[in-house]
Amino acid sequence: MLQAVVAMESLPTSLTTKESKECLTIKRGTRILSEKPFAYVLKSQYRLERCDNCLEAVQKVRKCSNCRYVSYCNRTCQQQAWPLHKHECPFLKRVQPRIVPDAARMLCRLILRLEHGGDLERGYYTEHGSRKFRDLMSHYAEIKNDPKRREHLESLHAVLTDMISDSNSGSSSIVPNITELMSIYGRLITNGFNILDAEMNSIATAIYLGVSITDHSCQPNAVATFEGNELHVHVIEDLPCLDWSKIYISYIDLLNTPEQRRADLREHYYFLCVCSKCIDPQEMHEMTAAVCPNASCDASVNIELAKCQQCDASVTPQLRTAYNDIMAFTQSSLDSMKEVACK
Repeated sequence: MLQAVVAMESLPTSLTTKESKECLTIKRGTRILSEKPFAYVLKSQYRLERCDNCLEAVQKVRKCSNCRYVSYCNRTCQQQAWPLHKHECPFLKRVQPRIVPDAARMLCRLILRLEHGGDLERGYYTEHGSRKFRDLMSHYAEIKNDPKRREHLESLHAVLTDMISDSNSGSSSIVPNITELMSIYGRLITNGFNILDAEMNSIATAIYLGVSITDHSCQPNAVATFEGNELHVHVIEDLPCLDWSKIYISYIDLLNTPEQRRADLREHYYFLCVCSKCIDPQEMHEMTAAVCPNASCDASVNIELAKCQQCDASVTPQLRTAYNDIMAFTQSSLDSMKEVACK
């Protein structure tokens, strides 16, 4: 599941259609895309404290009078959510008082969106460039051969069958067959975004069609931000022209080492990153090296060696202990952040 940051420094206004056509230089910070989600789900842990429609935190929520499962901040949000919620409402009511796993509810919403015309909906990333849900990569073959993913999907299939089966006939015609469900599931796990709030808490999961055109890089030139459930893409460096084949965001935590990043990408997105940062041996050295104990030397030091290779300053046991303590603390802090921002 893709991560995205919520805020960055002051951002200029968005790129106009005219500027896009004339292919003018795009300044750092320019917003090049704003998009509403194709489908999204508020995480269940926030369902009694955040609006299921706008995702804002509220002191007093209004529960859906029928399912009593979802909550809204006001009548306007409830009315805006009704066109989709009316399809899932009886299913959520059926499983009460159980809490539906977030992934199961997201799959349910995707199934219902596709059942009610969502397969024809397009997400635009330029005036004429667009993508449908079926255009998103599913990685079907990889998931089919991934025991962990298959086990997860089987458990979700059981939940969905219980939720949205036909209570009169006992059939599960609304639930796609396992082949189709696997393709929907694959598109979700490899194209979904975690929507983060201002405190970097992951509060919702969403699928956006237009932004799915962007590829990953460990040296991204763009970043995704959120306002409520709306996604914005801003460039973070000057670009000579808007070319979506050359717009990159990061799918993962860039504070990890190249080895960790490549492992994460292979495990979750089924590709091996060969960007310059991942294949540069100096990158790994700089991320794991210590500052030379000699204040007059600007070299980075391999802590496992006895001395600096540039000035011969000794790497003392005290320095090695301090380094290991700091690295352990840093990793612990990063793991804590990952737990907050993970799906």
